[in-house]
Amino acid sequence: MKKIIVFIVLSVFVFSLSACSSDELDGGSKQKEEVDNTTKELLNLTLEELAAYNGKDGNMAYISVDGIIYDVTIKWNNGEHNGVMAGTDASTAINSSPHGKNILEDLEIVGELVE
Repeated sequence: MKKIIVFIVLSVFVFSLSACSSDELDGGSKQKEEVDNTTKELLNLTLEELAAYNGKDGNMAYISVDGIIYDVTIKWNNGEHNGVMAGTDASTAINSSPHGKNILEDLEIVGELVE
Protein backbone atom coordinates (compact mmCIF):
# COMPACT_ATOMS: atom_id res chain seq x y z
CA MET A 1 0.00 0.00 0.00
CA LYS A 2 2.88 2.41 0.82
CA LYS A 3 4.37 1.78 -2.63
CA ILE A 4 1.11 2.75 -4.31
CA ILE A 5 0.83 5.99 -2.32
CA VAL A 6 4.47 6.89 -3.07
CA PHE A 7 3.90 6.12 -6.75
CA ILE A 8 0.79 8.32 -6.87
CA VAL A 9 2.53 11.22 -5.09
CA LEU A 10 5.55 11.01 -7.42
CA SER A 11 3.29 10.79 -10.47
CA VAL A 12 1.37 13.91 -9.43
CA PHE A 13 4.65 15.73 -8.77
CA VAL A 14 6.14 14.79 -12.15
CA PHE A 15 2.91 15.67 -13.94
CA SER A 16 2.76 19.10 -12.27
CA LEU A 17 6.37 19.83 -13.28
CA SER A 18 5.74 18.85 -16.88
CA ALA A 19 2.73 21.17 -16.99
CA CYS A 20 4.92 24.19 -16.17
CA SER A 21 6.22 26.23 -19.06
CA SER A 22 9.94 26.81 -19.44
CA ASP A 23 9.40 30.48 -18.50
CA GLU A 24 7.91 29.46 -15.18
CA LEU A 25 10.80 27.11 -14.46
CA ASP A 26 13.61 29.53 -15.36
CA GLY A 27 12.14 32.54 -13.58
CA GLY A 28 10.79 34.19 -16.74
CA SER A 29 14.18 35.01 -18.23
CA LYS A 30 12.76 34.65 -21.74
CA GLN A 31 10.32 37.47 -21.06
CA LYS A 32 13.15 39.66 -19.78
CA GLU A 33 15.15 38.86 -22.91
CA GLU A 34 12.22 39.91 -25.11
CA VAL A 35 11.87 43.17 -23.20
CA ASP A 36 15.59 43.85 -23.61
CA ASN A 37 15.35 43.24 -27.38
CA THR A 38 12.43 45.61 -27.83
CA THR A 39 14.16 48.42 -25.96
CA LYS A 40 17.35 48.16 -28.01
CA GLU A 41 18.04 51.54 -29.56
CA LEU A 42 18.31 51.60 -33.34
CA LEU A 43 21.25 53.22 -35.09
CA ASN A 44 20.98 56.20 -37.42
CA LEU A 45 23.91 56.00 -39.83
CA THR A 46 25.01 57.91 -42.89
CA LEU A 47 26.51 56.01 -45.82
CA GLU A 48 29.95 57.10 -44.63
CA GLU A 49 29.30 55.73 -41.12
CA LEU A 50 27.78 52.53 -42.51
CA ALA A 51 31.04 51.86 -44.39
CA ALA A 52 32.75 51.06 -41.05
CA TYR A 53 30.46 48.02 -40.68
CA ASN A 54 32.13 46.11 -43.51
CA GLY A 55 32.58 42.74 -41.79
CA LYS A 56 36.36 42.85 -42.04
CA ASP A 57 38.93 42.65 -39.24
CA GLY A 58 36.31 41.69 -36.65
CA ASN A 59 33.87 44.47 -37.56
CA MET A 60 30.14 43.81 -37.68
CA ALA A 61 28.67 43.48 -41.19
CA TYR A 62 25.69 45.72 -41.93
CA ILE A 63 23.91 46.52 -45.19
CA SER A 64 21.25 49.06 -46.01
CA VAL A 65 18.25 48.14 -48.16
CA ASP A 66 15.69 50.83 -48.94
CA GLY A 67 16.87 52.88 -45.95
CA ILE A 68 16.73 50.04 -43.40
CA ILE A 69 20.02 48.72 -41.97
CA TYR A 70 20.30 44.96 -41.46
CA ASP A 71 22.91 42.91 -39.58
CA VAL A 72 24.40 40.31 -41.98
CA THR A 73 27.41 39.49 -39.79
CA ILE A 74 26.70 35.77 -39.35
CA LYS A 75 25.29 35.33 -42.87
CA TRP A 76 28.00 36.96 -45.00
CA ASN A 77 31.47 35.47 -44.94
CA ASN A 78 34.08 38.20 -44.44
CA GLY A 79 31.53 40.91 -45.20
CA GLU A 80 30.76 39.80 -48.75
CA HIS A 81 27.96 37.88 -50.47
CA ASN A 82 27.74 37.27 -54.22
CA GLY A 83 29.86 40.31 -54.97
CA VAL A 84 27.92 42.66 -52.66
CA MET A 85 29.99 44.15 -49.87
CA ALA A 86 28.81 44.87 -46.34
CA GLY A 87 28.97 48.48 -45.25
CA THR A 88 27.12 49.63 -48.37
CA ASP A 89 23.64 50.39 -49.65
CA ALA A 90 22.71 47.02 -51.16
CA SER A 91 19.23 48.08 -52.31
CA THR A 92 19.84 47.60 -56.03
CA ALA A 93 21.47 44.18 -55.61
CA ILE A 94 18.84 42.83 -53.18
CA ASN A 95 15.82 44.24 -55.04
CA SER A 96 17.00 42.85 -58.39
CA SER A 97 18.01 39.42 -57.03
CA PRO A 98 15.83 36.33 -57.59
CA HIS A 99 14.95 36.09 -53.88
CA GLY A 100 14.29 39.82 -53.53
CA LYS A 101 13.68 41.32 -50.12
CA ASN A 102 12.41 37.96 -48.78
CA ILE A 103 16.03 37.14 -47.90
CA LEU A 104 15.94 39.95 -45.32
CA GLU A 105 13.10 38.50 -43.24
CA ASP A 106 15.38 36.57 -40.86
CA LEU A 107 17.88 39.39 -40.39
CA GLU A 108 17.96 41.73 -37.41
CA ILE A 109 17.14 45.35 -38.16
CA VAL A 110 19.74 47.49 -36.45
CA GLY A 111 18.92 50.95 -37.71
CA GLU A 112 18.13 53.23 -40.57
CA LEU A 113 20.12 55.11 -43.13
CA VAL A 114 20.09 58.90 -42.78
CA GLU A 115 21.45 61.65 -44.99
